[in-house]
Amino acid sequence: MRRTSRKKLKGAIGRVYDWCRKNRHNPIKEQWCDLKRKVIGHYGYYGITFNMEGIRKFEYQVRRSWQKWLNRRARENVMPWEKFNALLKRYPIPRPRIVHSYI
Repeated sequence: MRRTSRKKLKGAIGRVYDWCRKNRHNPIKEQWCDLKRKVIGHYGYYGITFNMEGIRKFEYQVRRSWQKWLNRRARENVMPWEKFNALLKRYPIPRPRIVHSYI
């Protein structure tokens, strides 16, 4: 069974984390468009049979990173989890899916 190596998953998560940090002051819609493109690209490459766990972990960490860096846009908590979940309804991050089936 093919799975994402821990090293590559950690690197991909780290790159998204750094991207969120560097782009946190951009408008939210612009951030969402770029982040959505990154996530879909990750699913396109790593979305293979038996790798659902790896792409779920990636999607979870993307949401955490984006929330953290949106929350740090001001001194006070401007993006607590309740507000972030409402934001995700308007700007959803694509759900993990298997793109390539090898069965």
